[in-house]
Amino acid sequence: MLFLMNDVILNIDLQQLTQPAVAQSVGSMTLAQVTALGQEMFAEAPRLQHHTGAASAIRLATLITAKNPDINAALFSAPSVGCPPRAVTVRFCTLGLDMIHDFKAYQAKGQLTKVLVDYHVWGKLKAAVA
Repeated sequence: MLFLMNDVILNIDLQQLTQPAVAQSVGSMTLAQVTALGQEMFAEAPRLQHHTGAASAIRLATLITAKNPDINAALFSAPSVGCPPRAVTVRFCTLGLDMIHDFKAYQAKGQLTKVLVDYHVWGKLKAAVA
């Protein structure tokens, strides 16, 4: 399953949630707890979804999807490295399959940018240019 984490398309495997130990620990978590975990992660590493933190970002995306299967995109925006976790703003949404696959194709060509994703998904730039 594809998941947009900030400006990166991640390929998540929900099968890993079927392992008994994982299923038990994940089952007791709420979406609010998963969100707080994500805020902690992005407070420490605002570009978590890139390179070295990609595995952690994939696990976070998997947890989010396990808690709400309709969510396939998340934006964790930290103002600075080491900021308080509560300063990390979070948004979730559901993207159409066509859009997420288009983003995957852009990413494969090295053309998926923060500006492109922001404009088409999060809308922060739409207000700025209107």
